Amino acid sequence: MYLKRGRVSLTGGGTGMEQAVGSLNGPGDRYVVGLDPIRLIAAVLVMTFHLSWKVAGWSGLTSFGWVGVEVFFVISGFVISQSVIGKTPLSFLRSRILRLYPAAWGCLLLSAGAILLFGPASLRVGVEPSLTGWSLLGSSVLAKGPFVASAYWTLPVEISFYALVGLALTFAPQLTRTGISRGLIVWSGLYFALLAAHAAGLPGAPNLGFESGLLNATLLRNGVFFGVGMILAKTDKTSGADRIWLGLGVALGLTEIVWRAHYIAGGFAAPIQPLLLGAAAGATWLLALAAIAGAARLNRLEIDARWSRALRFVGLITYPLYLLHETIGGGVEGWLVGHGVPYPLAFTAAVVGSALGAAVIVLVWEPRVRSLVKNAFDRIAALTAGRRKLKLVAGTD
Repeated sequence: MYLKRGRVSLTGGGTGMEQAVGSLNGPGDRYVVGLDPIRLIAAVLVMTFHLSWKVAGWSGLTSFGWVGVEVFFVISGFVISQSVIGKTPLSFLRSRILRLYPAAWGCLLLSAGAILLFGPASLRVGVEPSLTGWSLLGSSVLAKGPFVASAYWTLPVEISFYALVGLALTFAPQLTRTGISRGLIVWSGLYFALLAAHAAGLPGAPNLGFESGLLNATLLRNGVFFGVGMILAKTDKTSGADRIWLGLGVALGLTEIVWRAHYIAGGFAAPIQPLLLGAAAGATWLLALAAIAGAARLNRLEIDARWSRALRFVGLITYPLYLLHETIGGGVEGWLVGHGVPYPLAFTAAVVGSALGAAVIVLVWEPRVRSLVKNAFDRIAALTAGRRKLKLVAGTD
């Protein structure tokens, strides 16, 4: 394996980690090495928030950690803006399915096992995980809840963004990434205008709120974060107009974060000032934006292969860690606290348990299932190509 100017290439078989890393880097993929540590920090923020916000005396540990989700959306916009280059609609769809679903299916199995083992009542994450037929279906298809854990709500949002980009590739290839990013910012601007109208008490103004239902799949609330990421992906090619749109997107993003802080401030185990919560979350998000912009420039540097493998593994473990921390982490923490273990030790064990579960997904489950799904895609493509060839031959007779 070698890394040159921030791009990863793998040859041959190798260890489980090398296979896992290589399975996510197809021809033409533009891997940005500096994004992986940012992904991990965002996931850890969300995890520590969920594992502490309902615990008296510890709810302020990372009370702003929920903003890691907004960081994820920016990174997604950044990555998709670069990885879509040179892709056909079908190849883009295939890459997104291979990225999202195999890991999610493995996390669903581990999450179901954790809920059965520890029991929903012991999972101290504030939102009780659900193990029903509908939640199992929702967590398999990833289109609509209920889900086995609340963290899954972001996946339909991601899928909606992918669908938007895929539709643009299919029906409006002339629509540039710049156009998509600006459209998303304007679209979210409408959301905040309606939200402000409702807050001001204007007659007929809808209460869109901050719930995690189907409204989120419209990208009204979160589209701005993807748009900001797409602009950041242009790195040193930004124009004056791009910087203006980026400023508008950042302003709208901060508006969502501050508003959301006021929405959730009353749910903590101990009182917390909404203004302070919004300020901490907003500052964290701005620091993440600066780090993402810096990662794009770091990508020009030569990095040793061993470091590149380690960084890529850090990036790969982020997704399952995010999906598993409520069920495995919450289950371990709740069970230990219920048996008299001090909270700091229970919290540490929850983090370790979540990380081990995520490592199993990355090193054992995901490469194998991805390979099966990829082979299925290849067989379908071969059958389709064979039928087209037969039609062409028949047409010439």
